[in-house]
Amino acid sequence: MTKGINCCAAIIVLVLAATSARAGPCTHSIARVQAQIDGAIEKQAGADGWKPECPDALRGYQPTPQSLAATEGS
Repeated sequence: MTKGINCCAAIIVLVLAATSARAGPCTHSIARVQAQIDGAIEKQAGADGWKPECPDALRGYQPTPQSLAATEGS
């Protein structure tokens, strides 16, 4: 008899735990923050304008971490 009660209690606990696992209330906050981030990215992306490609980019060379760091540093 206790095995059946333990099983029913476990099922009830799992059902009640699953109902509180919804993320519905914070969807508006997530959408607002995502819009702010997207706006900041667009603002930064358009700030520098266009720059010419370097010859290495036209030759199809793949950048290395060191070359990226040197470019970002200058």
